[in-house]
Order: sequence, then structure tokens, then C-alpha cells
Amino acid sequence: MKSKHLILAATAVLAATLVACGGAEEKAAPTAATTKAAAPAATTAAATAAASTPTATPTAVAATSIGALTAGEEGENKYFFEPNKLTLKAGEVTVKLTNKAGNQRPHTLAVKDASGKEIFRSDRVQPGQAADVKFTVADAGTYQILCVLQGHADKGQTGTLTVVKG
Repeated sequence: MKSKHLILAATAVLAATLVACGGAEEKAAPTAATTKAAAPAATTAAATAAASTPTATPTAVAATSIGALTAGEEGENKYFFEPNKLTLKAGEVTVKLTNKAGNQRPHTLAVKDASGKEIFRSDRVQPGQAADVKFTVADAGTYQILCVLQGHADKGQTGTLTVVKG
């Protein structure tokens, strides 16, 4: 009789450990431990302890800093971003770039560092459309934003991105 209790206890502890650790991909066939209505007190305590053992927590993902820009046109000679100044936290950045309805041209968003080196360039966003533009800026500082399509920056479609430590 004692050997039955020991087998039941060992099976319950093993089953609880598998459940607590993620277990196998396939469902296990029911065992005596899972079909019995009551188990010895020592078995229940061991199973409870095994089931309540904390498991590893996934590494936290850094939060995304989010901003929004609207690309606009005022006639043939004046293009703009509104607002033309953004402040975001260092790390992964998402900027919702909206090309205002009624605009005649697509627009882009490019980011350049203080030396003028381009660190990011988006695809074109068509008039009346919007896109979530995602990129990473690791270092705090001041960056230039602009539309890189021919003549757009010259017509005023520029701005400043200030990146602060997260």
C-alpha cells in the first residue's frame, strides 16, 4: 500500500513540475494522480509547492516612444511638417506620419544626426494616407528631420527631433 502512495506522490510531483515549467507540447494521458479524488496530505503539499514555484519571466521590452507629424503643402512653394519640433525618448521610436488630404505630392520622413549623416529614411506616404514610421535612435541629442523628395526640404519641409534619455 505504501508503494502505491509513493508512486502516486511521485507522479503528482512530476506532473505539477511539468505544468509549472511549461510541460510538454502533447497532452499527457490521465494518471492515477489526476483521476483520484483525494491524495495523501504530503502529496498535495508537494504538488502545491511545485505548482507555486515561480517561473522565469520574459525580459521586459523597452517602451516605444511615439510621436506624430503631418506633412503639408501651401501652394507650390511652401511645404511643412506640423509640428516641426518633436521630443522623444531614446530607443525605439514610432512616428505617425500623415500626408494631409488634399496634398498633391507624396512625402517622406528622414532623420539626420548632427554631422548630417542620414540615420533613417521612410518610404513615401501618398496624399491622404498615413504610416507608422519605426526606427531606433540610441543617443540623446538633436537631429534634423526632413522630407528627402527633391526640393521639399528647400521649400521648408524640415524640423527638429530632440531625443532625450529614456
